[in-house]
Amino acid sequence: MKKDVLNSRHHQDFERFQSAIDGCLADLPTKHREKLATLLAHNFQTWNNVSLLGA
Repeated sequence: MKKDVLNSRHHQDFERFQSAIDGCLADLPTKHREKLATLLAHNFQTWNNVSLLGA
């Protein structure tokens, strides 16, 4: 998002800015899929069976 929509870019008005963001989000599953896959890991931390007191 930052690289494609915000980085050193000027949008004439809020509507065009919003449209650029919406377009980038719409392209996530297609155009940006490979880039996004490298940023997300499948090893999420879970909090099952964790003592709240840390003991």
